[in-house]
Amino acid sequence: MKIFRFVLRIYGFLAVLALVLSSTAVAQPLMFNTPQADAILRGLEIFPRDNPWNQVIINWPIHPDSKSIVASVGNEKPLRYNPDMSFILVPTNQPRVEVKLTGYPDPRLRRLLRW
Repeated sequence: MKIFRFVLRIYGFLAVLALVLSSTAVAQPLMFNTPQADAILRGLEIFPRDNPWNQVIINWPIHPDSKSIVASVGNEKPLRYNPDMSFILVPTNQPRVEVKLTGYPDPRLRRLLRW
């Protein structure tokens, strides 16, 4: 179920990114890790200014159970991320191509990913 939710989040993020980029000038395909892509992405406002994701929380008090919450995950565990989650910024007039997804990690995703 965690994979299912993760895939939904990724698709949601990509949909929002595509919507925002549609109003941004991208002249040619750009890899995500280039200075040109950084300049475009730096100027994007994904969420409205009053969205909770934009709140500054540095001075908020720490939750009373914070230590036990972190301990339940593992104090010494490294932060894991997927370095393969790269993307390419493309112009809005880029021709669409069919993408076939295979090798589903979870059979439940097969239903979700069949459009």
